[in-house]
Order: sequence, then structure tokens, then C-alpha cells
Amino acid sequence: MAQKTTNPLDQALHDTAGAFLISDISGTALYGNETIVKRTGFSIGEIIGKNPGKLWGGQMPKSFYNKLWTSIDNKYEPFVATVMNARKDKTRYPELLAIAPIIDTDKVVPDYFIAFQMNHLTNKEERERFQKEFVKVFSKKGVLSDEERLGYILRTLGSKYPVPKTGGKSLVEIFREALVKPFEERFQARKDDLSLIIASQGDAKQFQVLYNKYRHIVFVYFMRHTEGNVEIAEDLTQDTFYRALRYLGSFRPTNASYGTYLLRVAHNVLINSFRKKQFLALIDETIEDKSAETRILPEDTLWQSSKLSGTEQKILSLKYQEGFSISEIATMFGKSENAIKLQLSRARKKLRTVLEK
Repeated sequence: MAQKTTNPLDQALHDTAGAFLISDISGTALYGNETIVKRTGFSIGEIIGKNPGKLWGGQMPKSFYNKLWTSIDNKYEPFVATVMNARKDKTRYPELLAIAPIIDTDKVVPDYFIAFQMNHLTNKEERERFQKEFVKVFSKKGVLSDEERLGYILRTLGSKYPVPKTGGKSLVEIFREALVKPFEERFQARKDDLSLIIASQGDAKQFQVLYNKYRHIVFVYFMRHTEGNVEIAEDLTQDTFYRALRYLGSFRPTNASYGTYLLRVAHNVLINSFRKKQFLALIDETIEDKSAETRILPEDTLWQSSKLSGTEQKILSLKYQEGFSISEIATMFGKSENAIKLQLSRARKKLRTVLEK
């Protein structure tokens, strides 16, 4: 689900027709818009901090990438070509790709690379016109100001929003302050946790730091799902951290913080602790407990049932797996509480057939 933003530039770039990404000079992604998520199938958390060439690229001959890097990293000139990419589900698709170095006024080497993915341009004349304009705007001999280039970016990507005020700042400063830095802060917890995890893998005693950091979050989660039973919540919290410590050696960093991972473990602990009647009540508060022999399905089979739409899976997960209220979910989806209740009701009816089988 897309994360809402009040940042004017992030909002203007958020869900444009063309996909947009900023990377550092090594090719590591620092910012991406919602369109690139839809285009590639990778979440923002999976993209940031990774090299796009290793996620959805790498489908072209080596000579192609040599030419690309010579253009943007040696000559500091823009590069435009049609490439073959691969979505997260391994589906290959052609993409009109445009990359340009962004150099601050007082420097001679790039601070960032920006990339456009413009395969929504299907008309041959449109694609040719875009290629000529992109090269002209971002070439070293370009005559546009940084404010004009920002306007070109938004206009060309198909943004519905006006160009935010720049205050005379350079494009590098604008990107750093409005896009790159907020994303760094957004994923700082993941970065901080990584160093703690590495330390704990080397010395189990260091796990106490992670325990102290996340114990309250896990405990509150259990309190919300055990009707405030402190004794049960304490026992389940200890079980969660015992399991996390047990498998710490094989843990690999994901696109989320360690706290999110612990809540997934906590959910599994909670599900395993529920008796049959409690579990059925979780799915549908009105269903009668008629089938005492009904088998409890594994978590992934339940929440990711093919009978559910993607939205239904997400809403069920937010409500029953992550413990959000109806009003909180309604705010996230920009819908009324009644609409969310209706979708939950429909999703539970679908799951009922799964459980009864």
C-alpha cells in the first residue's frame, strides 16, 4: 500500500505516469516513486538501498551496460534506450529507460543519477521527441535553470501537481532535502537494526539490546489480542523473543525493521496459542462453532488465499495480524469505516469456505 505524504515534491512525483528513481553514483537506489513500485512489482522497502540493475535490470548484454556507464559516469551525459527488464514475478517486459547525472553547480562530478521509465509512451513520435528533449535538458551544454529542469521532470513524468517553490536551490539540494533525506530517515530503523543484529549474531548477549528496544511493542501487541491479560501477554512476549533468538543466526535483513519481523513472529506465536474456538472467532465473530475437527490453516495459506483480492488480504492482515482498528485502516485506504467493514465482512465469508474445507 502506498504511503501518504505531505512533502510537496514527493507528492508531485508520487504516482505519475512515468516511473522515477534517484540513485547515488554507485547505482544504489535512494528514492523511488509509487509508479516504479507498480511497474516492477518490488516494494519501496525492497528497492531503497539496492541496485536496480540487480532487482529488475541485468537483462541486456554486457556491452550495453558498458556503453550506459561510459555515458553517465565517464562523460556525464544523459543516456536513453529501450531495455528489457524483469518484474519481481520474473515477467520480462521492454522499458524506455532514460538516465541522467545530476551535478551541483560547484562540482564537476555527479551527486546523483536520476532515471525515468517511460514505457507508457506508446506513440513512436512521442518516444522520439522525449528522447531528444531528455538529452537536451540534461546535457552538460543545457541552458535550462535547475527550477526549469524540475518543471520539465514533473511535466514529462505526467505529474498532476504544480512545481513546488525551490527558493533558488540547486536540483541536487532540492533532491537531497525533499526526497533523499526523508527516505533515509524513513529506513533508518532498518539500518540501525542491522548493526545490532550483526553484533548479536557474534555475541548472543548483545541480543539484550534488541530485546530492550522492541519488548514493549511486542508486549502491547499481545495485550491488544488477549483482552489485556498481562500474564498471557508476558508469556507470549517471552516466547516470541526466545524464538527470535533461536533463529537469529539464520536471520537475513529484509525490507522492514527488526521490529516488523518480531511482530510477524509474535503473530505466529499468537496463532499457535489460540484454541479452535478462539481462532474461528477471530475470522468471523458470528460464526457458530460447529466443526470442532476443522484444521487450523498455516498463516501464509490463510492470509494469502487465492480466494482473496490483494486489497482484502491487506485489510485482513492489518486488522487481525497487525492489530489496527477499523478507523485506522479506513484512514490508510482513504475510505469510510463502513466501506472497510463491508470489505472485511466479504473477506471473512470467503475465508469461511477455506476453513470449512
